[in-house]
Amino acid sequence: MKDGRGIATCYQRWTSGPLERMSRAIKDATVKGFHYDDHDQLQTHLADFRPAYNFAHRLKTLAGLTPYEYVRKIWTSEPYRSS
Repeated sequence: MKDGRGIATCYQRWTSGPLERMSRAIKDATVKGFHYDDHDQLQTHLADFRPAYNFAHRLKTLAGLTPYEYVRKIWTSEPYRSS
């Protein structure tokens, strides 16, 4: 590809903001905070971290509630939906 000045440039894939924030959260919670003796320890920690992060993360689409809080709210306000 050429830019407006006629100089050849490479196409760079840009990642989204949410993806960058998630990558930073994973790095801060794992690699930067712990030492792993082998790759299996890292994989085990990541497997434990992802569900805990997703379960506790507050979401705008759920009015700032965590998924657990949202399900509990719906369960108590509309119990007939769960039957």
